[in-house]
Amino acid sequence: MGCQEKRKRGIETLPDNLFEAVKFMEKSSLVKETLGNHVFEKFIENKHIEWDRYRTYVTNYEIDNYLLFFNKVFQAESSFSKKLQPKKDKLSSLC
Repeated sequence: MGCQEKRKRGIETLPDNLFEAVKFMEKSSLVKETLGNHVFEKFIENKHIEWDRYRTYVTNYEIDNYLLFFNKVFQAESSFSKKLQPKKDKLSSLC
C-alpha cells in the first residue's frame, strides 16, 4: 500500500526512532493515566537517558570507517599548516 493510500485511509506510521516515540508518548493521556504520574515521569526520564546514550554511542563501524579518515584529514591539515609557518633564516637562528 502506497503513502497516498495510507493517508486516505487514516493509517499512520510508527515513529522512526526512540526520540520520536518518547515525544509522542509524552502527549499520551492514556499512558499517563495507566502508569500513574510518578511512574510515567520516571519512565519518560529514563527513555530520554536511553536515547541520549544511544545517540552518543560510537559504534565499531564508525571507529573502523571514520577514525582512519579523520586521522588522515588531521595529518594533512597539520602538514599543511607546517608548510605555512615562516622558515627561520640563518641570521635569526644565531641570535
